[in-house]
Amino acid sequence: MGLRLPESSLYKLTMYPDEPIRVVVADFHPIVRIGVRCLLKQTADLSLLAEAANAEETVRLAENLEPHVLLLSMNLPVTESLKVAERLHGAASPVRILVWSALEEEHYIFEMFARGISGYLTKVEPPERLLSSLRRVDSGEVGVLSARIAARLRPPQAPEFVSQVSGLSRREREVLLLLAQGYDYEHIAERLYLSPKTVKNHITNLYDKLEVRKRAEAVA
Repeated sequence: MGLRLPESSLYKLTMYPDEPIRVVVADFHPIVRIGVRCLLKQTADLSLLAEAANAEETVRLAENLEPHVLLLSMNLPVTESLKVAERLHGAASPVRILVWSALEEEHYIFEMFARGISGYLTKVEPPERLLSSLRRVDSGEVGVLSARIAARLRPPQAPEFVSQVSGLSRREREVLLLLAQGYDYEHIAERLYLSPKTVKNHITNLYDKLEVRKRAEAVA
């Protein structure tokens, strides 16, 4: 049976010389979704593909419609938003995730990056910043942050962050650094000029040394 979507959730893509960036927006509040819908309708290179109001619908849309970018709110609620990111990342979904949230606590930000998101914006950002961030995430950029977060956050890529992790080799610290930034095995291999198998071996070793079982625990 094919996927059936309510007419209010699915939007016909506008044709442009180049294919627009396909976006799914997930937010509990209808007024927020309406605002994003209106914004994207005015933007030639970004197209709203569908909307979701809960975690189950978000995952279903992301897996079946294969958007370029998922604009994910943290109000599905928070625990469900974390599960969405973890499930899509664990399933090796091609969709890139940009979190758009009113929450600015560091542990939420790190938790989401540990689950493979590409960027984290606050909802006080102006519309043009949201649009530019969607484009940056679609281009493959990782670590896109609101200016107010970046100004006060000690990001995982800081050298002192990995230097504080004792018992790891230099290469294992480099791998942990990239894990914390949301990179998957293949991209870590590309960045470090290693084979994916070697990267997996390093990850297994650092998990053993840190006494953890998965990425989120290692980053935390």
